Amino acid sequence: MSKKIPSRGQSVRPRKAVRSKTAHSATTVSKPSRGVRGKLGTLRIATPTNSKLAFLQREGLIAPDEIASVEDEIPENFTRLNNRELGAVHSRYAVRYAHAIFVLAKYQSDLIRGKRVLHVEEAKFMAVYKDDYKTKYEFEAAMDLDKGILELREAIVVQEIRITLIEGVAKGYDTITRAASREISRRQAEVAPRD
Repeated sequence: MSKKIPSRGQSVRPRKAVRSKTAHSATTVSKPSRGVRGKLGTLRIATPTNSKLAFLQREGLIAPDEIASVEDEIPENFTRLNNRELGAVHSRYAVRYAHAIFVLAKYQSDLIRGKRVLHVEEAKFMAVYKDDYKTKYEFEAAMDLDKGILELREAIVVQEIRITLIEGVAKGYDTITRAASREISRRQAEVAPRD
């Protein structure tokens, strides 16, 4: 059996490292710790596995996390990369930034929709109980006890928290993209013009 040799036009993809994990069972007492193995001077990126941050993974966003990962590595010093590697980092994070902005827009539109539904529900509540409560503060106290309005308010708070997290991830992508772009510009300025 002969190995396929890639042509000059084809890009060669590195093989992913394989990590074996213990089987989950009732007898498993603790999760084995994963050691951080990697090059010095690299930033490790991992998709969060925390249940509160699992929505990032569902949305296809990769965020910095304390978990060591082989998903992505970014050198802290872009001057050590060759032009191809630098371009790959730049384009990868530009695409991730665009995707994060799209996801952020979806979450923001859902938030606006949720606030509108809450406003309508509060207006309905006020119309039904206008004779029972006279002041704004009495209405607020009564609405805090209404299960439907309380659930809508909680959903809005969760949505606002998620939007804040997505904004942070998007800013991280943008920062990496801009840093790579600055390095590309610096290299282009160093190249002597051709006659």
